[in-house]
Formats: sequence, structure tokens, C-alpha cells
Amino acid sequence: MTDYKRVIFLDGDLIPLVNLDYIFHLSDPDHTETPTLIKPNLITASFGEPCNTGIFMVQPSVEAFAKYNDAVIKQREHAKTLPYPYFDYKEGWGRNMKEHKENWRSVATKASGWHFHASHSDQGLMFYWSKYLIQDVTIVISDTVENWKRGPDGDPVRESEVKALFSPYQEKPLVYQWSCEKPYDTRPRGEDRNDWRCFPPIDGFAHFMGNTKPWKQKLRDNDVTKLAEYSYRQKAAKSLWFLELHEINTKFEMGLDMDNWDSVYPELMKNDTLGVQAQYGDQLDVLGLVKSDMQESHEVADTGNN
Repeated sequence: MTDYKRVIFLDGDLIPLVNLDYIFHLSDPDHTETPTLIKPNLITASFGEPCNTGIFMVQPSVEAFAKYNDAVIKQREHAKTLPYPYFDYKEGWGRNMKEHKENWRSVATKASGWHFHASHSDQGLMFYWSKYLIQDVTIVISDTVENWKRGPDGDPVRESEVKALFSPYQEKPLVYQWSCEKPYDTRPRGEDRNDWRCFPPIDGFAHFMGNTKPWKQKLRDNDVTKLAEYSYRQKAAKSLWFLELHEINTKFEMGLDMDNWDSVYPELMKNDTLGVQAQYGDQLDVLGLVKSDMQESHEVADTGNN
């Protein structure tokens, strides 16, 4: 990937709702039509995590990849010395934030330990790599944008914190989610919890997390040839997903039976071949363990906590 200045990764359960090129431009001093306001690496926090790896931007280099690989190798070897769940919640991927009197921030909270979803997996790794190894990263937390750089003592320091930085540069999304187009006090009950998703760049993509993935849902007589614009939760975004699927299914003669979707595909998709979210058992193969080892270790850990 070193042929590219920047690469934006999009998870398989995420679709863009705007042209995301503007994020490249805001990080590129050579793009003279926009100011350089963010770092060449970017991660986004979610409700309870400092990094959600559904989308991120990196500046590829041989050195950056070497640091990434080194972190993975060190963590794998350390995990082999630990009981279930094979992860050190104090040291994490290599940084004891409590000892350094640091906190990570998510939309809803801040903490100094490595207790957040997928901290042992991709989300913890990406947070550690970008903030503590690369030390040249923009972190998006709802409408707050933090820029981090390497400090004089070698630790990361926050260079700036700006509200609504992306808003002037992002176009209108194809569809809205979480009733974000409505005034806050007029949104349906329950949508307020997702207010953090209503700001660029986060409202510029639809991330179908967990069991909300469209291919696990029934169509329930919804017309896949028309775009529904009802923005409650992710209804319009899922309609867009099915509309796009219908179009490519027709164009490329994929053979999907869209007319009988509800009776065929949700049942097939109950067991995802790639999983729904990160689990501790995902690393058993690299640790040289099998599922029974995890169960035995888990029982020992549980007994020790009683």
C-alpha cells in the first residue's frame, strides 16, 4: 500500500453515504484547495470505545507496518503467559495508562484501563498503534476532533481540540440515520442515545454493527427497487444497502433470489462465517490453543475469583 499517500479502510458491514475523498484532502498538504486540518492517520471513537475499526485512515509506510507487526508479535508472546482471557487489562498492548496518568476517551466515558470492547483485538491494537507508536493521529469523538503528535519527552501530546471541524467540508449524506436531520428535541424516543452519530464524518457512513447487519434481516415486503427515506435508526441506510444489492444482483447476474429473500437468506446467515464481533477465542490458533483449553482456563479463572 506504500504506493498511496493515504488509505481509508471500510469494514464489510459499513457503507459510505458521502464521497469520503474530502478526508484525504484535509490531511494532505499537497491538496491546495482545502486546508490541512487533520493528521495523516485517523481513528474514530464510538459510544464506549476509544477506537472503532469499522473505518480508519492510515498513512502507509514500511516503518509503520513494522511497528504494527512488532506490536502484534509482542502481544501474542505475552498472551501465551497469561490465563484466560489472555490479555493484560493494565498493560494492554504496551502502555499502562494509569501509571502515566492518562485516560482514553469515548463518546460516553473515559478510563485508564484497557477495558473496552475488542481492546484485546483490532480496536485496542489500532488505538495503541496510532496514538502511542505512530504518534501522528486524529481522533474523532462525536463532534470533537483531537489532533495528537509526539511530545518532547517521547510521549504523545494533544496538539489541538476542535469542534465540528469536518462540517464545512462534508456533503449532504445520501440518507440520514438516527433521525439526525430532525431537531434534537423532536426526535423519536430513544434516538437521543445516538446523537453522537449525527456529526461529520460519522454521519457520512452507515455502520451496521453486531446483529443489525442487513444480510441478517428480513425484507418484510419492503420494495428493494425504491429508496426508503425514513431515518429512524438505520432504516433508510438498510434500504439503501438492499437497493444497491438489487442493482448489482441484476447487473452482474449474481443469482440472488431477492423475491424470496425472507424465506432463504436470514436463516442461512444465522451463523456468520467471519463472526459478528471480536471474541477472545479468535486468538486461540495463534496461541496454539483449542476451544477446550479456553473453557478449562476460563473455569480456573472463575474459580480463582470466587
